[in-house]
Amino acid sequence: MELRRVAIYASVLSCFVTAPAFARTLVVDDDVAECPKAQYNTIQQAVAAAQAGDKILVCPGLYLGTVVVDTPDLRIEAKAAPGEVVLQGTGVVGELGFVLLNTTGVVLQGFTAQGFGRAQIRIQGGGGNTVRKNVTRDAVGNDGIQVTSSSANVVEQNTADGNLQDGIFVGRITDIPFEPASDNIIRYNETFNNRFGIHLNGSGPGNVIFGNRSHDNTQRGIVNQNLSHGTEIKYNHVSANGLTAIPGVAGVGVGINVANSSLVTVRGNRTEGNGASGITLTNAANNVVTHNLSDENAASGVQLNAATSSVVEKNLLVGNLDGVRMFSNTAANAAANSIQSNYVWRSGRDGIRAEVTSSDNRIERNIVINSVEHDAHDDSVGTGTAGTANFWVDNHCGTENRLVLCDH
Repeated sequence: MELRRVAIYASVLSCFVTAPAFARTLVVDDDVAECPKAQYNTIQQAVAAAQAGDKILVCPGLYLGTVVVDTPDLRIEAKAAPGEVVLQGTGVVGELGFVLLNTTGVVLQGFTAQGFGRAQIRIQGGGGNTVRKNVTRDAVGNDGIQVTSSSANVVEQNTADGNLQDGIFVGRITDIPFEPASDNIIRYNETFNNRFGIHLNGSGPGNVIFGNRSHDNTQRGIVNQNLSHGTEIKYNHVSANGLTAIPGVAGVGVGINVANSSLVTVRGNRTEGNGASGITLTNAANNVVTHNLSDENAASGVQLNAATSSVVEKNLLVGNLDGVRMFSNTAANAAANSIQSNYVWRSGRDGIRAEVTSSDNRIERNIVINSVEHDAHDDSVGTGTAGTANFWVDNHCGTENRLVLCDH
């Protein structure tokens, strides 16, 4: 019995010896006014002292300079109402605000980061971090939030406004060793008054852009370009972007733009009132545009600019200049796309318009009505329907520039 008791005591003691220390809460206050028991005056001091699993609470105040976070599994949280904890930059070229550097499992929440020269918040390397409910604004040189060479992060419920370049950027930055920025989730953010609202450029595959509001940006709402393959862009509201033309700058006013990328799905979005097209595929192949509402855009509801082998289906396109427009640029033709089962109503020019350089597109089972010029318009020449280079099958429409494009 005595030996058994000793064994039990030894077992219990070993549990206490090997158990990890409990996580600590570190408190920061710049002037020790709101939180008189704070241990630190700067956020960087607390980060340097923290260990994995600790929480850092930051009290109201104005904090200056870059904060580099390289310890994993920290929770860094503003302990105040929105806008009361501010990390302020000086606007120097290349200056960064919060930097989550080669770390994992960090949560950064509730801060206003503003006035830095390059990025207000950057996730660089590592992965599995969360940036939530922050305000990033007035980047003097670049972006609100950047995700580069880092995967499986969540960027959610942030506001990015007034940044010189992008509200949220995901992808490659030339002066940083490249790793794919893959499988990141960008959701429920609001971006406005930036150049691009959300911008994927040379990212890795599997990123999801979900449920964001991107509006009143000077050029475009959401951009997915330069081999950013396999992105899902879904259930976003993209409106009033690029309402003022910029001389010498192409693509101003596009709501959602997929360029030089493949296997991208654009699903369930609402694009409205943009200065050019609601959704544009540019030099892009094997993409899907489906179940979107695109209305009252100044150009097309969906535009295929030298896009190939893509599917445009089951979209509601209302009150745009053209419902669907297919044309070429200097790179290639709009060819071998499938335009099917869309409802196109009240277009200012043509419901479905195929330019002279389009070819081998299959246009079928669409309902196209009340267009100002033609419900169905095809200027191409070839061996397809009615001497065009495309194939028009079972479309319900009323007006056409060549006979038999419509199945009346």
